[in-house]
Formats: sequence, C-alpha cells, structure tokens
Amino acid sequence: MIKNKDDWQRAFERQMDIAERKTIPTVKRYYKAEYKKATKSFVAMNPSNYNNVFLAEGMTKIYRDLYVKIGMQFANWYARNFDKYISKGVNPRQYQSFWQEKFAYLGMSIGAQRVTLVSGTAKKTLMNVFDKFITDPEFMSLGAREQGRILNNVFNRYSTNQATRLVRTEATAAANYATMQSAQTIFPGAQMMKEWVASFDDRTRDAHAEAGASQPIPYDEAFLVGGEFMQYPGDPAGSAANVINCRCSVAPFPAQNAEGVADIEDIAFGLGGGSRTGFGVGDVINAVGQTLISGTQNIANTISEAKNKFVELLERNGFKIDKISMARSLSVADYNERLQQLEKLFSKYNFGREGNFIRSIAIKSKSTKSSFGWIRRGAYKSELWEINFGDRTGALSNRTRSLFSDKFDYKRFKSVVDAGNNKFATLVHEMGHVLTRSGLSSETDFWIKLRAIKTNYSRTMNNYRKNNNFKAFNEEFLGRYASTNSDEFMAEAWTEYILSSKPSKYARLVGELIEEYYKL
Repeated sequence: MIKNKDDWQRAFERQMDIAERKTIPTVKRYYKAEYKKATKSFVAMNPSNYNNVFLAEGMTKIYRDLYVKIGMQFANWYARNFDKYISKGVNPRQYQSFWQEKFAYLGMSIGAQRVTLVSGTAKKTLMNVFDKFITDPEFMSLGAREQGRILNNVFNRYSTNQATRLVRTEATAAANYATMQSAQTIFPGAQMMKEWVASFDDRTRDAHAEAGASQPIPYDEAFLVGGEFMQYPGDPAGSAANVINCRCSVAPFPAQNAEGVADIEDIAFGLGGGSRTGFGVGDVINAVGQTLISGTQNIANTISEAKNKFVELLERNGFKIDKISMARSLSVADYNERLQQLEKLFSKYNFGREGNFIRSIAIKSKSTKSSFGWIRRGAYKSELWEINFGDRTGALSNRTRSLFSDKFDYKRFKSVVDAGNNKFATLVHEMGHVLTRSGLSSETDFWIKLRAIKTNYSRTMNNYRKNNNFKAFNEEFLGRYASTNSDEFMAEAWTEYILSSKPSKYARLVGELIEEYYKL
C-alpha cells in the first residue's frame, strides 16, 4: 500500500503538466492549419467547402500521436523510478517500440470512436463563425487578405481552446494506461496490486474520492467508481461523467511477498536527478525482476478465466463484447495460445476500422460442417456483428507446400502455414476480415492495389497451368479458397504471411500491402 499518496499524486500531476505542455502545441497547430484551409475557401467565395478539413485520417493521427507522446513519458517515468530498486534492472530502452505500438493502437482505437464528434464540433465552429461574418456588411466589404487575417485571429483562439480541451480530455487515460503497461513489463500482473489515487482538485468527484480512500485491489481487477467498473482513472470504458476532467491516477505496485529479487524500501517518484519525493510502496515489499511481455498477462488457469481474458483483451483494443461462447473441444492451453496469438496481432496492426466498434459483438469458437469460422457484418456502415474463431482448423492437415514436378497441387484447399501454426489459421484468417473490408469508401485505395495483386496472381497461375510449369505453380499457389473473391484472397494470403516461416510471393505482396496501410 502506498505510504504517501500525496507525494505520488504530486509527482503524477507534475509529469502531467509537462506532458500537456509538450502536446498541446502540436494539436493546436493541426487545428490552426485546418481552420486556415477553411478560411481560404471562405474568402475565395466557397464558404460551403468544409469537406476537405478535419478529416478522419488527420484527426485519428492526432489521437495516435497524443497517446504515444504522453504514454511514452509516463511509461518511462514509472519504469525508471522502479528500476533503481530492482537488482535485475529493467532498461526502459528495450521496451520503447513495444510501448509505442501499444499506445499508438489505443490512441487510434479511441480516435476512431471519437473522431466524428470532435470533427463535427470543429466544423460546427466553422459554420457558426462564417455565418456570423457573412451577415456583417462591414466585414464583407473588406478585401480577401483582410478578411483572412480577421478570421485567422478568431480561429487561433478556438484552436487554443479546442486543442487544450482535447489533450486534457485524453491525457489522464493516456498517462494511466501507460503507467499500467510500464508496470506490466516489470512485475507480473498476478503479483501486483493497484491503488486509485484521487486528485487534489477541490472539484474531485465524491465517487473518485471514495475510490481513492478504498483499499488497494489486485492488478487485474477493476475499481468500482460511481457504480461503474474502471481499470484506471480515465479508462475509456467509463462514462463521460466519470472520465471528463478527471485528474486522478493509478498506482500499480508489487504485492507483499511476491516472488522476487530485491527489497523495495523507499521508492521515490520524480525523475531528473537523485531527489526523492518520499513516495513509498509497502513497508518492505519484495520486488519482482523483469518479466516477459509476450502475453504473460493473459495466462488463464480455467476456461472461465480464459473467457474473461478474451473479453478483457478485445475490449482493451476497442471492441464492445455482447456475449462470448467457448467450445468444449478446446483446452485451457488452446485458449491461452489463441490469446497470445491475438495479442500479437493487436500489438502490430490497427483494427480500428470503420464499422468495427459501432455495436457490441458476439464472439464464438465453434466451427460447423461447412465453415471453419466467419465474421458477420450488418448493412449499416458494414458494422461488425460477430466473430467466430472456430475450433477445428487443426483438422485440416493439408496446409503444407508440395513441390511436385509432374502435377499441380490442386488438392490443397487453403494457404500454407507452418505445422505448429495450423491451430491459429482460422483466427488469423477471420481477423484479416476484421482488419479490412472491401466495398468501404475509406478502404478504396487499399483494395485497388489488392485487386491488382489478385489479377496478376490469377494471370500468372493461368500461364503456369497452360505451360505445365508445375514447380512454379506449386510454389506460389495460395489454395483453392483464395480464388473465391478478393476478400478471401486477401485473408488467405495474409494468413500465410503471418503463419508461414517461408511465405510465397503473393502472400508476401499482400502482407506487405497490409503493413503499408494497417501496421501501427
């Protein structure tokens, strides 16, 4: 338990002030640039042209960069302070890329959910200002340069206010999520506790003050705050009433008697030199050395735990889960392996696509006679309804490449994966469909290039057949199912790219294209 919450919170808020001062100018520049583009259109007598400003791509990038910048500051702050008290020190440098990917993905996921509202607010500001000035005869009598100067001055004030509001709305979530992630790289979650530390603000909500006065809880559990479960202050799972303007912090620390190496006696938070703030964890708490970061937090001991871990992992990455069913044919070990494979995909790719986070979805793990797995989408904005990861991919034994020199390998139905990865093939295939979807305007550029690859693949394979070039055909063949349509071609090629140690030519081309558009 934390000895001195005040010192912890002071250090946290000091870091928050630094992070916000660094981040607000970047966001402000974005707002100013977008307002300036709209102003140019206005003074050029095209006042209704708002479609080319505050676009989803630019707004999402703002969220991504914000979460990375603030997240990295807090991840390093936590790690460096704890590092001095662990005999097997944790060098934060080795985790920079891992943390950046985590924070970028969270930022893009949250941005995808909020971009419409934030962009809409900015565009509404544009229309209100323009509507006001267009009815002002004195303003309208001015030249374009003078009109632009006046409008830019007005929008500069809005840029400052809106950028500040956006950063401060997200900063608490970014900082606390990063603190939790940093703690996971040092201590195993099962051997950790965490404590809600209320802010000093006189306007601190009663529910937050009560959470701060309660006892520490296990790291993997959620705080009950005002009737809602939250993993940390600012948790996007919380309602606006629980999140907006919150400045509370979460303090993760190793549980007493945790298996570990060195004693932690007087942890002092506040980077930059050797000065101490007096923050301490426990009376004498045993620390745990460096842990692996590849899915160790998702180890389940029962099917029930595995089910909860799946929900936690998916919701942490932006999905809303309505219900989840687990196949009895799969063991706890099977589910643990699937959790780790899924976490690898989340750590590398941005699944914050249009339609994925609109509604709550169902998760299944049961194949049928006709399908190994599937995803289902609705007609409204192609919203995701269901993901079925299946349970019998391993029954399909023919997923190896046969380099016959006297016949074509037509019998192979699916693309090639390494023998040990066959059990993940349906999961990866279906997540390929979740990652991107043909027919969406936001995906047009990707699918133009994807279809060009598919067309070249089909022509090449036909030529190989005409010329009886058995070896070349078998080396590049993606299986019969890849010829179903462009979506299945993409998913099968990507599955081979992810799960084969030697992906074929067209699997590599598709995999590299997906990384160009969707890699974090």
